[in-house]
Amino acid sequence: MLKFLKSIMLLLIVLYLPFVLAQQEATDVDSNKSAAILTAKAQFKDAYSSYKTFSEQGKWEESLEHAKKAYELGAEVYADKPETRAILADNYGLNLMKLEQFKQATSVFLEALNLYEKLYGIDSLELILPLMDASRSLVEYKNGNQFKKHLQRAITISKTQHDEASAEHGQMLVESSLIFAKAGQVGNVNRYLKKGHGILYNTLGEDHPRTGIAAYNIGSIAYFNEQYNKATKYLEAALKSFEFPDQPTNQYELKTHSLLIGTYERLNQRDKATKHCLAIGRMTPRTPVQDYRPLLKIAPIYPQSAAASGTQGEVTVQYSVDESGFVVNPVVIKNTTRSKALERSSIEAALKFRYAPGFVDGKPVVTEGVKNRFTYELSW
Repeated sequence: MLKFLKSIMLLLIVLYLPFVLAQQEATDVDSNKSAAILTAKAQFKDAYSSYKTFSEQGKWEESLEHAKKAYELGAEVYADKPETRAILADNYGLNLMKLEQFKQATSVFLEALNLYEKLYGIDSLELILPLMDASRSLVEYKNGNQFKKHLQRAITISKTQHDEASAEHGQMLVESSLIFAKAGQVGNVNRYLKKGHGILYNTLGEDHPRTGIAAYNIGSIAYFNEQYNKATKYLEAALKSFEFPDQPTNQYELKTHSLLIGTYERLNQRDKATKHCLAIGRMTPRTPVQDYRPLLKIAPIYPQSAAASGTQGEVTVQYSVDESGFVVNPVVIKNTTRSKALERSSIEAALKFRYAPGFVDGKPVVTEGVKNRFTYELSW
């Protein structure tokens, strides 16, 4: 009887052992998989933390490897969370853009777009950001008109999902115009920028910063197209939205003052330009004389007599800048060309320069000993 029981027990062990071993193997696999996931999560956490640290400091070269690692690990750690993977892809793509790696950035942005489409649908507002990012990278990558397909799609989604007369859609049109500008499509720039500005003006008002930025963009385009009266109109309007006594100086305000100096000088309204020279002087620290640079610099005329004789070289002019930012008392202190015509041309050009006067104790002062070197070279 004892032998029989032993035989039965042995048989049960033989039959059950493979099952036990299989269970153990499965447990081991699960344990290894869990350990791998935990390791990946820890590595992801470190990579993402490093990416954030470097990117917030603007150290894009240092942050790139961490952005890439977080993006790659995120595909494993967040396999069931496409929204997180899409954000990581966008971060990596933007980092690539900062380093002008446009081809690779385009690929990453298109992957983010695919994830957003699966997550939110093909006509959702959430698609606008990745579509805009893909458009920007394609423009920089110089990939023909491929960008236009994505940008027009973003505009259509905005128009459909927002009220066409809403501030959100107006802002979308302004941002789209800047992408068209980068692509050199002037017609679309004017079309979307003008329409976007009109919507923002009607919804937010003339003094809102978004309206101001749109007006600034219209004014700056007009300026570079030498449409100085139009530029003045929009730049003066833009300035109203940037001048807030209770807020820190912003770069748009400085840029607008600078462009207005150029428009008024070219319209021969020098007194109006002075107002903006003084404004920049108040807003910025006084510059050491050796680093003093003009806000408006006019190139000298190359006299025909000097060009015909092949005269080349440098002329250095020294002068003072008065309390209004005008050049006064210019004299030539060095002339390697030995040409009196080039001396006269250099002085005439220097007198057209405009500066932000230095301020001491809240008042503009004269700055003496300012120098500018004019270089004359012929292209044969």
